[in-house]
Amino acid sequence: MIQNIRGYSPIVEIPSARTQYLSEGFVQGPKLVSDSDLQRYNAAFDAVMQGEWETGKPPRDEWWEIGDDAAKKLRKIDQPHVSDRTLHDAVCHSGIAQWTANIIGAKKLRAFAVQLLHKPPGGDPSAQIGWHHDFRYWGPWFEPDTCEAFTIWVALSDVHRDSGPMCFVRGSHQWELGVGGDFSDEIDGKEHERYNVPEDAKWDEVPDVMPAGAFSLHHQFLFHGSRPNTSDSARRSLAIHVCTQRAVPKPGVHAEYDYAAKMSDPWECPTIYCDDSFDRVNAINRVSDNSISNS
Repeated sequence: MIQNIRGYSPIVEIPSARTQYLSEGFVQGPKLVSDSDLQRYNAAFDAVMQGEWETGKPPRDEWWEIGDDAAKKLRKIDQPHVSDRTLHDAVCHSGIAQWTANIIGAKKLRAFAVQLLHKPPGGDPSAQIGWHHDFRYWGPWFEPDTCEAFTIWVALSDVHRDSGPMCFVRGSHQWELGVGGDFSDEIDGKEHERYNVPEDAKWDEVPDVMPAGAFSLHHQFLFHGSRPNTSDSARRSLAIHVCTQRAVPKPGVHAEYDYAAKMSDPWECPTIYCDDSFDRVNAINRVSDNSISNS
């Protein structure tokens, strides 16, 4: 059953959704995750949070240390899907992948980075995320002018206005804001001077509120951030960073964890959508390349 979340405005029709994505930099999709799958995903979410790794392989958990206050600090676990098959299923949800490919016009989609996000209730200021755009982090992982990437944000709990929802700055993907902020930046009303916002631009924040099982899609240059969760329940989600067939990885950039190098690993970087015709054409090309190299 879909909860009535004030401000949730999904677009089901693909042409209308694509128009909004291109003009505003984001769009909300319908609730496609079933209630039974939500129960499975949240159980796996809990297990990984508690250090239980079904596959035996740990995630990349750099935002959490023993002794941190779980009641206050935002928990961000990178690559949780490598540790649990159920979360891997969540990342590869076919309905969300198909909808996204239709919006982007992609022939192939790969999930190259995933984040499990648990924002505790109570309103602690340390649980905010500063204004930023995603290209600031992952742009160098791809060859120049090939980084066609974006984020699918899947709600695993109901997200209300007081849940500390992600907020989009409408149309900011068109502002060419350079470096693009940081997770640690303050949210203090000084955005125009801090980020060199165009003088004639309107800073229009749109809260990404939605029921559990729904999702949104946002552009890699779209400014977004979130304030503390002042509700009485945790905000839970998966942020799935996805690239298309046009993206060319550039290994060797990230010293600690080379995301680009791991794109050749189908478990770390699963293909979540592939158009049949695209797959067939590439198979033919691979055969042709092999024939040439062996001749």
